Amino acid sequence: MAIDGQVAIMGNGNMDSQSWFHSQEINAMIDSPLIVNEWIDALYQNQSTHQYGRLSLDGIWRDKQGNLNPHDGK
Repeated sequence: MAIDGQVAIMGNGNMDSQSWFHSQEINAMIDSPLIVNEWIDALYQNQSTHQYGRLSLDGIWRDKQGNLNPHDGK
């Protein structure tokens, strides 16, 4: 999760005793604009939700007219 382009949190830790004491789940907080912006850029390269919104039930992004992403078909 990146909020302000400065700080981001990544991980799989949940707020329950199983996660804290047994599953060894962890979160990491990064306070670096350089790293946070690289993460955000990588996410935008690997998803199309910023252009097309939610996935359809078949797992494919489409625009409002039902057209596929013209660049890569995703």
